[in-house]
Amino acid sequence: MKKIALLGKEDREVLFSRTAEKMKMHPSIVEKDFWVCFMLDHLFCDCMYKDAFVFKGGTSLSKSYHVIERFSEDIDLILDWRKLTNDTDPWDERSKTKQDRYNKEINSQAAVFYREKLVPALNKELTFKLGEGDWVEVDANDPMVVNFKYPRDFSMEYLVPVVRLEIGPLAEWMPSHVTVVEPFVAIEYPNAFEQRTTDILTIDIERTFWEKLTILHKMAYFPHGKILPRRYARHLYDVYCMANSWVKESAFARKELLQKDVVFKQKFYYAKSAHYETATLKEIKLIPADYIMDEVRNDYAAMKNMIYGNYTDFDSILNYLNDLEVEIHDLA
Repeated sequence: MKKIALLGKEDREVLFSRTAEKMKMHPSIVEKDFWVCFMLDHLFCDCMYKDAFVFKGGTSLSKSYHVIERFSEDIDLILDWRKLTNDTDPWDERSKTKQDRYNKEINSQAAVFYREKLVPALNKELTFKLGEGDWVEVDANDPMVVNFKYPRDFSMEYLVPVVRLEIGPLAEWMPSHVTVVEPFVAIEYPNAFEQRTTDILTIDIERTFWEKLTILHKMAYFPHGKILPRRYARHLYDVYCMANSWVKESAFARKELLQKDVVFKQKFYYAKSAHYETATLKEIKLIPADYIMDEVRNDYAAMKNMIYGNYTDFDSILNYLNDLEVEIHDLA
């Protein structure tokens, strides 16, 4: 991947454009996919903090497990909390007040780590691959996000012009294992690469399946008057795709992961409105609240260009999720 990163602007444009033609995609998606994989390769192979991360989330579903055909432009990472503190265990028993204080303190320390250690290290390291420049910076609106301003030659509506590294220190590393990531351009033009793939430590997909279901449960109780986050409809699509693949039976065989995710969220991301206490096999809800349904529908429509496989209509997804909800209740 380093070889492609060092190509001249025109040569990269040709490579990305030809790949896009072959895969019937917009060239900006092929371009950004390459830089997502480039950054993953750097983080897990060359970064001085390479042993501090685990890959998770929607991008792992497409790049590591190939069960969704949605372009995922962010990189969700778990940061080893031991990089921030040596004297406490996040899972120690605490009162609600003390746990809330602890969560805020760890996140505050993480923000300092990103700003003062990770970002300077990445900029120094990337200089040797991309030349001088401030390639990464902390997001202006979220101190827990680091933006990679990749060399950009194409643009597309709905596509954010940076690769967002969304890094959380309060998360479980297990269960996880090594997966292989490969950019689209390497699939179509393998001979252009000296190194086509990268080994990435990744959260097991079964854990991600149950985690996505608790997000849908939260959407079922979404607070009145609160603005729905952009691109939230992706969670419905992701669950639909996973449940229509081998993942469903594998996740059902590890149904204890639902309770583990609920316990985790209640401890580290408590939200009274989410009603996680009812996110059980017997009671979990997968359909968004009626009063946000139009917003979710419109958000899904806005995602259409990001889905490079079959675009399932929104009502079909809802109907399937209704059936899936019944299936899960029957597991209780």
